[in-house]
Amino acid sequence: MRRPSIALRLSLLFAVAVVVVFTAFGLYFERAVGHHFDVLDAAELRGKIEIAHRAFALASNSPSAGAEELSRALLGHPGLAMVVTDADGRDLFVSAGDRPLLDALRAEARSAGDRLETRIVFAPVRRVVVTAGPNAMAGAPLLRVAATKDSHEHEHFIAELRRQFWTAIVIGVLALGGLGAGIARWSLRPVRAIAEKAQSISANQLNSRIDVGTVPVELRELVQAFNGMLDRLAQDFQRLSDFSADLAHELRTPLSNLVTQTQVALGKPRERRDYEDLLASSLEEFDRMSRIIGDMLFMAKADKGLIAVRAEPHDLRETIERVIEYYSVLAEEKKVRFAISGTSEVLGDRGLLERLVANLVSNAVRHAQSGTTIDVTITAAAKPKTIRLDIANTGPEIPATRLTRIFDRFYRADPSRHGSSEHTGLGLAIARSIVTAHGGEIHATSSAPRTTFTTFLPAA
Repeated sequence: MRRPSIALRLSLLFAVAVVVVFTAFGLYFERAVGHHFDVLDAAELRGKIEIAHRAFALASNSPSAGAEELSRALLGHPGLAMVVTDADGRDLFVSAGDRPLLDALRAEARSAGDRLETRIVFAPVRRVVVTAGPNAMAGAPLLRVAATKDSHEHEHFIAELRRQFWTAIVIGVLALGGLGAGIARWSLRPVRAIAEKAQSISANQLNSRIDVGTVPVELRELVQAFNGMLDRLAQDFQRLSDFSADLAHELRTPLSNLVTQTQVALGKPRERRDYEDLLASSLEEFDRMSRIIGDMLFMAKADKGLIAVRAEPHDLRETIERVIEYYSVLAEEKKVRFAISGTSEVLGDRGLLERLVANLVSNAVRHAQSGTTIDVTITAAAKPKTIRLDIANTGPEIPATRLTRIFDRFYRADPSRHGSSEHTGLGLAIARSIVTAHGGEIHATSSAPRTTFTTFLPAA
């Protein structure tokens, strides 16, 4: 189901808000007008009741004269009805009007209290009723008065006002809805600009960025996140491009060697010994390609978090001694010695950690100067439940610009070793993947004449 656009939703929400606000205002205004009319009617009725008391007070000896005087006073006031009774409930004056209304007023008059009282009566129609008892006016005879005024005129006025108000609301909502739609579309122009900019970006144009200073404050976080995403994509594309080129270069060398050797071997008949040497050489190249492919499969699993780590406690020093014994022959050839200090148990996969140590030790032996010592130190790290492993060798200093990329795939800090058949350039990248799979950290520092690889692993 297609969702409505932001502009449409904003316009609808704006229209609903206008309807709610205007409706609340209209209801309040209608009640205020009705209350105002009630106050005016009550004030008028109180005045008429005072006239009634005055009329009967001036003709105290002749109730009929008082009634005539009151009748003349009420002339020219259509819709006004009044009933006056004496203290015993006998009628002294009854104005013209419907019998049910007059009966209701007679009952109101007979039950009137000692003060002027105003009530709103809703049956048979809404009206204001004012009553006064014997003590309503000093010096007047003991009278009970009830008066009401027809409110149809007010009701008609309020109904007409309500109709005009709702008509104005409908017109206003339509007008403000259209205006809100225009404002919403105008306000969303920066979003459309961002979308157009995003559509123009492709794999060959990842260097294009959106200027944060040209967008509203509300969209700056979005633009910054978008630019950050492009930065990461550009880095990943560059890394993928470098990786493809390095992989092609690494596989091209053994394949080229295999093709050349095979062509030479097939150039003319040869002795059995020559064919055996050729097969042995080819086997070395196949073994090299097999190592590259195996390492690449391992890195692919590491990138997707698929390395299965079987965490179990074991002695890190024993693992290091076993690896050093394996590289003892190579160390003797380069006249390199090992100095191991410290011991501790770590929590991790024995096979993976042995491969980690092997890669670091192999790298140290390969780059160590002849006649020097490789220091291997195991200590407790400052972070709780963490073991620190330092492997330091004496050799050429690695420039800072290359030190940041030393754990990249196929990267060699010494360009002269590029293409060497001794290693694939994936050892340190695999080491970082193993450490990351164990939740640890690894980094390198180099300052002439020492280069140190520091690894943090979880303690058992």
